[in-house]
Parts: sequence; structure tokens; C-alpha cells
Amino acid sequence: AKEHRDTVIRNFGKMLVQANIPLEKADHPAVQNFLSTHVRDGGAIPKASTLREVYLSVLFQEHESKLHSLVNGNSYICIIADETTDVQNRPVLNILFQLLSPINELSSEIDELPTPLLMQTVYIDTVNHATVSHAIIQCCSNFQIDFSKILLFVSDSASYMMKAWNTILSTIFMNCHHMSCHAHILALAGN
Repeated sequence: AKEHRDTVIRNFGKMLVQANIPLEKADHPAVQNFLSTHVRDGGAIPKASTLREVYLSVLFQEHESKLHSLVNGNSYICIIADETTDVQNRPVLNILFQLLSPINELSSEIDELPTPLLMQTVYIDTVNHATVSHAIIQCCSNFQIDFSKILLFVSDSASYMMKAWNTILSTIFMNCHHMSCHAHILALAGN
């Protein structure tokens, strides 16, 4: 019974995260009433604070483990990096990996490739080529990526991204090429 209850709680938390539903919605009386009435062990769903403190870290570890297993195969990788700001205007670097088929399979259906995976979101104190390069290299190291398997680095054409590629990343990712995102270039041209 306890095992089933824990599974229900974990799956409920996972559903909220995947559907981008704030955990606080679990505290709403209508949600609590529905769960206790219609879901076996649904009345055991804890408040949002407990979901966040106890279950969210478990879900994160499961998700990170899944990402590790996905990228530690024989796939080649495209790194996509873009800097933005959060709601408090702090600089954030998002690092995504696009898994590519092994080289000899690239000639098959290219549109069957999986969607890019958000691997890491890094808050950066100072946005420059060194901090961006460090974050990307650290992300690759954390996921034990063979640098020779990185074939493409996609970024915007910001000067710090270009300098990160030209002075650091191009010397480490020896099989890799850089491509500026065309959407960014078109947006700049439109402005």
C-alpha cells in the first residue's frame, strides 16, 4: 500500500512538471477533492511544499539519469547554446544537445531525428566568451561526452558566442563546425 501511494505521488508530481502545471495547483481544494474522490490513494497527495522538497529532487535525478543514458550512446551530437534572461533579468545560458545518427546513417531520413534535449540551464554572472565556453565544456564533461563526437555548435551571432567558438571551443571540439542560427540573423535583419 505504501509503495502504491509513493508511486501515485511521484507520478502526480511528474505529470504536473511535464504538463507545466505549477505545483501549487495541487493545493487547490477542488484538486484535493477530485484526487481523494476519484484516485486510489489520491488523498495522500501532499501539499506543494512537500512535493517540491521531497519529490521534485527525485524526479530531477530520474530525468538526469535518462538524459545520461540517451547521450552516452554512439550518437554524434550537435550543441545548441543560447543566452537569455530570466524574470529577474539575470543572464541564463541554455545548453541543448541534438542527437544525431551515426555518420553512416545520416543519409537516411533526417527528419526522424529526435528533438533537441535541454541538458542544462546555467546562470552566468558575467556574459562573455570565457563564461559561455566554460559552461558548455562543463556540461559536456558532466554528461561524459566524447568531444570527438561533437559535430556542430549552433549559436546566435553575438560577439561573445563567436569569440567563444573562435578562441576556445573550436580548439577543443576538433570535429566540430560552427553555425549561426538563421532565425537570429533574420530577426536582426528585420529590426
